[in-house]
Amino acid sequence: MRRGMQIARDIVGQKALVPSVAHEMSPGPDCANEADRDEFTRRNDQTIYHNAGTAKMGTDPMAVVDSSLKLHGLAGLRIADASVMPTVVAGNTQAAVFMIAEKPPI
Repeated sequence: MRRGMQIARDIVGQKALVPSVAHEMSPGPDCANEADRDEFTRRNDQTIYHNAGTAKMGTDPMAVVDSSLKLHGLAGLRIADASVMPTVVAGNTQAAVFMIAEKPPI
């Protein structure tokens, strides 16, 4: 993130673009060094995407759930949300999550 902010500033600071830029809105001129950029990132970083695939399914040591969505190492708990999808679906994620939750493998 730090490097990306610097690259964006370098691009906008090019001679050809300077006349078109009134001022930097975010993170702003007070964000002058790496520590400032790190702090800005910690305070403002967020995801606006549909997270999926964070609870790997399988039998290997990195897997979180089995093929029946049962959580490894804890009896009586299944995970039935987008985290068990290997990738984000091309359509409505809510519909896919509803299907996972409604019909968990038993």
